[in-house]
Amino acid sequence: MTTQREQDRKPVGFRRQRRLRFILICIVAFGAAFAFSRLAAPYLISSAVVRSAIASAVAEWTGHEVLITGTPLISFWPEPRVTLNELTIFKREDQDQVLLGRIGNLSASFSLWSAIRGAPEFENFRFVRPQMRVERNLDGYLDWSDEGLLSAAVRNASLADDATQYLDPQHDADIGTITVVDGELTLFDEGTEATVTLTDINTEIEWQRLSTGLKAEGSLVAGGEAIRLMIDMRQPLAMFGGNPTQITADLNSDTMKFVFSGIADIVHLQPQAGRLTFEVSSFEAIRKWTGLRIAGTEHWNTLKFTAMVSPVDDLIRFEDLAFTVNGVSGSGLLDLHDVDDGKSRLTGTIAVERIDLLHLAKAFDLEMDRTSDVRPPGIGHWLDLDITLSAQRGSIGSLDLGEVATSITTSEDTTKLLIADAGLVGGRINASFAGLGEGYERGANFRVSLEGVDLGQLAAMLDLKGPSLRGTGSLELIGTVDKPLFSASLQDVSGSINLSMRDGVLAGFNLAGLRQLAGDKAYFPLGAAGEGDYSFTQLSFAARFAHGAAEIDRASLVSTSETLSFSGLIPFSSGGIAVTGSVLPNPSSEEVEENRKVEFRFFVGGSWPDPVVTPFPHFR
Repeated sequence: MTTQREQDRKPVGFRRQRRLRFILICIVAFGAAFAFSRLAAPYLISSAVVRSAIASAVAEWTGHEVLITGTPLISFWPEPRVTLNELTIFKREDQDQVLLGRIGNLSASFSLWSAIRGAPEFENFRFVRPQMRVERNLDGYLDWSDEGLLSAAVRNASLADDATQYLDPQHDADIGTITVVDGELTLFDEGTEATVTLTDINTEIEWQRLSTGLKAEGSLVAGGEAIRLMIDMRQPLAMFGGNPTQITADLNSDTMKFVFSGIADIVHLQPQAGRLTFEVSSFEAIRKWTGLRIAGTEHWNTLKFTAMVSPVDDLIRFEDLAFTVNGVSGSGLLDLHDVDDGKSRLTGTIAVERIDLLHLAKAFDLEMDRTSDVRPPGIGHWLDLDITLSAQRGSIGSLDLGEVATSITTSEDTTKLLIADAGLVGGRINASFAGLGEGYERGANFRVSLEGVDLGQLAAMLDLKGPSLRGTGSLELIGTVDKPLFSASLQDVSGSINLSMRDGVLAGFNLAGLRQLAGDKAYFPLGAAGEGDYSFTQLSFAARFAHGAAEIDRASLVSTSETLSFSGLIPFSSGGIAVTGSVLPNPSSEEVEENRKVEFRFFVGGSWPDPVVTPFPHFR
C-alpha cells in the first residue's frame, strides 16, 4: 500500500517530466528550423540579389565606384555570409579614374529574412588585405569624405547641449563589427607633402550603429615599428566632421607610449581638454624610426611627459605638467597660443631639478658647430617661445652652477637666452645671448658677468693650463659674432673683457725665479723659473679682442711694494702670447730710489702654456 506522501510525489515527478519533454521538443524544433533554414536558404534566396546588394552597399557606403573582378561566394553555415574577391575602389575626376584602394577579400553577414524579402541588410564586415590611399587637404579633411552613406551621416550628425551625438534615423544604419586583416593604408598630407604608409593593420572595430559610439583595438606597423592601439570614440560622426569631441586613444610600442583621454579635434590633430601622457623609453630608437633629429635632444635617452590640457580663451593650457628626462624631473605650466599667420607661440614657467644650459642652447640652435653644414632643426623651427626656467642645480659644460634662473625667448628674427642669476664657485653669474636672423645668419651678441667668483676654482673647472689667478674676482665679457653662427670661429668674435680682483695670487708665476734666470740667460722657458706664486693686493685687467687676438689695454697686479704690468697681444685663436712685462716700484713706497733695484722688464712670447721669456738686456 502506498502512503499519502508517495501519492503526492507522483504528480510532481510527472510535471517535471512534462516540462523536460517540452524543453527538449523546443530545442529539437528550433534546431530543425535552424537547419532547415540553412538547407533551404540556397533555394529561397537569390544569390544574384545578394551579390548585387553587397556590391551596391560597398559603393553606397564609400560614395565611390566599385569594380569586382573576383567570383563572389555565398555561404549559409554557420551564418549567412557573402564574400567578394578582388575589389577596386576609384573615383572619377574629369573623366579620369583615380584609384583609391583595393580589397583582396570583403565579406559580410546578412539576415535570411531580409534576403528572402529581396533587400538583404549587411553587418559584421571583414576586410582581408585592403590597400587604401587617403589624402588630407590643406583644411584637414580627407578625400574620402565627399559622398556615400558615411559622409551623409557625418554631415547630418549634431551634438546636443549635453555633448551627446544625435543622428536623424533616416541616416542611421547597422554596422556591427568591422574586422581588418593584413591591411595597408597610405596617408598623404597636402600641407606638409608628407607620405606615411601603415602596414600589417589588424584591427577589430565595434560600431553597432552609426549613431552609437565606436571602439577599435588592434595593431599596425609604421616605419618598421610595431604599434598597438586602442581607440574609444563616444561621438565618432561628430569627430569625423571636425567637431572637438570625447576620445580615448592609447598607442604604444616597444619604444614609446601615447595616451590621451578627453576632448580632441582629429581633423586638425589637436588635443583640447583632457589628460595627456607621452613616454619614450629609447630616444635613439625613436630617431632611427622617424628619421627626425632635434637639436638639443642628442643626449636624451628617456622621456615621460604628463599634463592636463584645457582651452583658455584663444590658447591651449598644459596644467599640472610633469616630465622626466634621463631621470631628471621637472614641472610647470605652459600655454600654446595659436597664431593665424606664422608659428604658434609657447609660453610658461618650468622648474627642474637640474639643467645643462649648453644642451638648452643647442635645442634652440645656439651652437657654434662647424662639423657639418647640415644642422638638425631646433625647437624654434616649429614654435616661437617665451619660457622661464628655474633649476636647483645647473651646469654650463664643465662648470657646475648652483640655483639657476634663466629664460629663453624666440621670435622670427631673434633668439634670446638669458641667465638672470645663478650661483658659480662662491659667486654669481648672469649672462645673455641673442642670435640674430633666421638660422643666425646675421650672427649673435653675448654678455657674461661674474661677481665674487673664486677664479682659482673656475680655472680648475675649465682645466686651464699654465699660470692662473687664484682668489675672488669679478669679470665682464661682451662680444659679437658678425657672421652665421654655425660656421663662425674664434677669428669671427670681437668684443671686450674686464677683470678685477683684490688680495689674490698669480699661481705658477715665479718672479724671483725669472730674475735669477735673467742674470744668466738671454731667454728661457717660463716653466724653467720653477714653482712659485706672485701675490697682489689688487688686479685690474682690460682688453679688446677681434680677429682671433686680444689687445691688452690695461693689465696691472699691484703688491705692497711693486706693480707687475703687462702690455701687448694675446693671439688666443692660435694659442699664442706676445706681451711685454714690467715690474716697477710703487710711487707710494717710502724709499723709491732704493726700490728702483726691483725694476725688471721682459718679453713673453710663443705658445701657451709654456712660452719663452726674454729679459730686456738692460735688466739682465
